[in-house]
Amino acid sequence: MTPPSSTYRLQLGPDLDFATVTGLVPHLARLGVGALYLSPCFAPRAGSTHGYDVVDPTRLNPALGDEAAFQRLARVAHEHGLGLVLDIVPNHQAACGENPWWRDLLRHGAASPHAVAFDVDWRPPWPGADDRLLLPILGTRYAEALKDGQLRVALREHDFELRYYEHRAPLDPATCAPLVADGLDALAAERGGGDV
Repeated sequence: MTPPSSTYRLQLGPDLDFATVTGLVPHLARLGVGALYLSPCFAPRAGSTHGYDVVDPTRLNPALGDEAAFQRLARVAHEHGLGLVLDIVPNHQAACGENPWWRDLLRHGAASPHAVAFDVDWRPPWPGADDRLLLPILGTRYAEALKDGQLRVALREHDFELRYYEHRAPLDPATCAPLVADGLDALAAERGGGDV
């Protein structure tokens, strides 16, 4: 590949998707542009207007088009002598429930295979917090939030999660035994004892 003589940055979005950019390629080539620098193309969180909040770096953003539309853009750009520079944003993972890597980090901590994708200080400067992920989401003191029922544990599909208003955090499976122990004991008693 020849290094581009110039780049033209395009902020992709619903109004500037792969098909629209493909239509601009001939004009940009006539202007002497050497490469198109595309803003993030990977799947962002719902409602994203910029793409810098990636939730799945293995899928294209469906609001921009499918893989065929992206391949067509790449082909047409190549036919016109333009390169493509992709902003893959490896340093931008959305810390939200839509991101399976984030949920896995919350569930398994430093043992998550995705832990390396996030900048987490597993050795903070205060005692007792090693290997813990601390989330600044409480709007009040922990004891008050617990007493007032603002913190709840609920079952989501096959995982337990901690809920605080709109925030959802999956719980480490190793810590969930006490959550189900009372229920299992009650079920065993209801069935007359024995294994459940």
